[in-house]
Amino acid sequence: MAALLYLEPLVTQAGGVVLLDEGIGASTVGGGLLVFAGVYLVQKKGT
Repeated sequence: MAALLYLEPLVTQAGGVVLLDEGIGASTVGGGLLVFAGVYLVQKKGT
């Protein structure tokens, strides 16, 4: 469950896009994919 805290930056970015009309660049997408991969690996290894 604690691994889901790593998703906080993605939720924050989504809020910035929706509320503040911020853009999403390639580095943001790449970083998000790395975060998802890390959460997946942590959850997979923990089970």
